[in-house]
Amino acid sequence: WLRRPLIRRDGELEEATWEEALDLISTRLAGYTGGNFAMLTSPQSTNEEHYLAQKFARVVMNTNNVDQTSNVQPELVSALENALGYAAATNSIWDLEQSGCILVFNSNVTEEHNVVGVPIKKAAKRDTDLVVIDPREVELTRYADVWLRPVPGTELLLLGGVLRSLIDQGLEKLEWMEENCESPSTLQYALHNLDMDQVVQVTQVSLDDIAKAARLYGQAESSSVVYALDNVASDIRRDCVRALIDLVLVTGNLGKPGSGIYPMRQGANEQGAWDVGCLPGRLPGYVSVRDEDARKPFEEAWGISLPSNPGLGLAGTIQGATDGRINAMMVIGDSANFTNGRLGDALASLKTLDLLVVQDTFLSQVTELADVVLPRVTFAEKEGTFTNLERRVQRLTPSMQVKNNDSRPESWVICELARRMGASGFDHHSPDQVMAEIAGLSPIYAGISYQRLEEESRLVLRTNLESPQPTQVLHASREYRGIQ
Repeated sequence: WLRRPLIRRDGELEEATWEEALDLISTRLAGYTGGNFAMLTSPQSTNEEHYLAQKFARVVMNTNNVDQTSNVQPELVSALENALGYAAATNSIWDLEQSGCILVFNSNVTEEHNVVGVPIKKAAKRDTDLVVIDPREVELTRYADVWLRPVPGTELLLLGGVLRSLIDQGLEKLEWMEENCESPSTLQYALHNLDMDQVVQVTQVSLDDIAKAARLYGQAESSSVVYALDNVASDIRRDCVRALIDLVLVTGNLGKPGSGIYPMRQGANEQGAWDVGCLPGRLPGYVSVRDEDARKPFEEAWGISLPSNPGLGLAGTIQGATDGRINAMMVIGDSANFTNGRLGDALASLKTLDLLVVQDTFLSQVTELADVVLPRVTFAEKEGTFTNLERRVQRLTPSMQVKNNDSRPESWVICELARRMGASGFDHHSPDQVMAEIAGLSPIYAGISYQRLEEESRLVLRTNLESPQPTQVLHASREYRGIQ
């Protein structure tokens, strides 16, 4: 358990004061402004902490090299933003109980997202049809009406087969597509030459099972998709998500209860991190860093010209450390992804850095490599907000006090470093002040305040300023960007 700051002296980590640690970090970081620095946050960080971290990277360090240590599969939701305009689940998880059919793709929901598994199993025990697409046997395969078990690596081809079968059976909602989608005929042309015999041969899934899955999903009055990319090959991840979105759009399963699509994110507060701009290519509210006009409100509020080139992202940051593009890094919280191989030999990459600052609660293989280690409070000692996978903003209040140690939240550390490095705009004294700044800059958080969160425990995000109230059913009235 980390209790005091540690500074590496003569090759060994030794206890130091906060003043010593912060002075050392701020002095050395000044030599790495620009693309040489990267900030990696924890999925357990609050919205306010994620916001301050990305602001520090951009305002103080002049870089978009910022991401979360859990974001090993950005393809999971990036296609959602492109096709639907918002990288988030479209409905409440309890809407799943109203679904006529639930399709679960490559997600071990009951183990990794057990709360989401509850309405799925309740629905399956009643009359809801359950389709599972997964090479693995997971708990939900025991509840499934049909289990499609493709050869690993053929998931995209199988999804194409399901879409082709759905169209061949006349289950597409042509009128809905004409009213709500751009280029609705694109998919039919793309699937016209798909050889179903080849689909069966390559995927090792029978034509009858493919047809049954398509029929169950397409015939239901409302169907939903729950998906992850647990063991999907990296080169087909994005296209698999696009195919799932196509499945939703072709059947008109969007903008109504019991329908929609649900990405199963890896981290506890990944949704909040994405919302508040803790991404290499997006500012708070999903504003592209390349969009000069959209950047202006942030530049005016923060009093600085912001970098316009997207940052490296998590995987790029680790590779950048290896090849010398990243020389200094600040890592908040530990992550299994540094040691489980999903980022290659990440520890070897971290060893090459000139400066590594780690803030964490416990010593780890990552802190052993650090030049400075800062003690971090646990989530039970924090104040702030999280945004869960159904876009509900949740207030976090301390359930215990810091005792017998000198741990601090990362928000305090970031603001202290910014002040030492001469930056303005980091004089926040409490998380509610940070939330007020987020709400003032990001339309999807407009109107969110700690007072409202105390009064409205079910408060969820609205999608834009034209929406008078938050909603848990996205896209009830809009045009989508088209079949992928």
